[in-house]
Amino acid sequence: ATGLKNGLFIYILRQFFRNMPRTLEEAAYIDGAGPFRTFLTVMLPGAVPALVIVFLFAFVWQWNDYFFTSIFMRDGTMLAHTLDIAAESYAHAMGTTLTGQYISLLNNTGMLMFVTPLLLLYAVMQRYFVESVERTGIIG
Repeated sequence: ATGLKNGLFIYILRQFFRNMPRTLEEAAYIDGAGPFRTFLTVMLPGAVPALVIVFLFAFVWQWNDYFFTSIFMRDGTMLAHTLDIAAESYAHAMGTTLTGQYISLLNNTGMLMFVTPLLLLYAVMQRYFVESVERTGIIG
């Protein structure tokens, strides 16, 4: 993700790390770990739910972002088209005319293809959502 979204990601991670118990960090220092070792072995594995949330936000925003991809694609043939333009060009290539039922079928198929990766990603990452919600109720 780019731009203003990075500020939200920093805020999410900052708040998550602020709510982690300070005793975990102190115990790692007592065991002889330095700051980097403490971060890599104690703090980062504990922040997996926050990292998953940041990853999912970034993925969904990039998945839905048309303008960002259009900046880097100089040739117009690689750009994504809206469903109506795609339906019209497909019907023209097939030599048929567009009817209401045909357009509706193409729109529904396109939306299914658009949403399916997001639903699969959510199904895989659902346990991290539950884990992060459970952690919000734990104090101290």
